[in-house]
Amino acid sequence: MLRTETLICAERNRLAGEYDSCVNRFRVAVSALKNLLGAEFDRAYETSEKQRVAVEKARLALGRHRAEHRC
Repeated sequence: MLRTETLICAERNRLAGEYDSCVNRFRVAVSALKNLLGAEFDRAYETSEKQRVAVEKARLALGRHRAEHRC
């Protein structure tokens, strides 16, 4: 019997890692908002929105890969 790790393809691992990285960057960006006001808040909010979009793109890429390759 094959071990579970051998059934996970390298591309799925890469996409899952990218998703994880994007989520972490988004978490940091959102966390920074609580300590900012005015123009600094606006800039940080824009950054958090860009990170949110990156999270969604990474999530969709991982989902597409899983649906296409069943891994």
